[in-house]
Amino acid sequence: MRKLITLSLVAGVSTFAFAADGNSATASATASVRIVAPLRIISNSNMNFGNIVVDDIADAAKVTMTTTTAPGDLYATPTLKDFVKCAQWKTKGTVSAATFHYSYDLGVALNDVKVTVDPIVNLTGGIGPAVKLTTNSDLPADACFLSDPRLDASAGTHQSHFGVGGTLDIPAGALGAKTGTVNVTVEYI
Repeated sequence: MRKLITLSLVAGVSTFAFAADGNSATASATASVRIVAPLRIISNSNMNFGNIVVDDIADAAKVTMTTTTAPGDLYATPTLKDFVKCAQWKTKGTVSAATFHYSYDLGVALNDVKVTVDPIVNLTGGIGPAVKLTTNSDLPADACFLSDPRLDASAGTHQSHFGVGGTLDIPAGALGAKTGTVNVTVEYI
């Protein structure tokens, strides 16, 4: 039994000595991560050109909505202009620009956030062909102070907003209520 214990001790010592002779090595690396607040975006108002009267149903028409959004505004201010073969009906209806608010991480520069607006939207319904909406916006975004839980407006986020309008290309024969959806995407780049 003594021989067995002595042999075990010698084997254990030689293994230890063997490892300390350069047959193993250890290195370390630092692990790190930067946690960034999620992007959030909400729509605060829809785009509505109101009531537009075409000069002649047999002619194509066009009208443009531009938008202005100032820091702290809740809604973009729309302006209808560049009427071609159409006019605003005296009963204007509700005219509004689409307004989008978004939040992003405090540690991220605004130019590291990309905003993409659908460039073309087809408005359908009513009578006759679809109306083409070529979007425009008042980007770059302005600072925003909207307190909305959908934005997760915590101490770690910036908030910005902008308006979206566009040019309506109204083909001949288009009448009635026409609708479509403008999609906006915000992403870190």
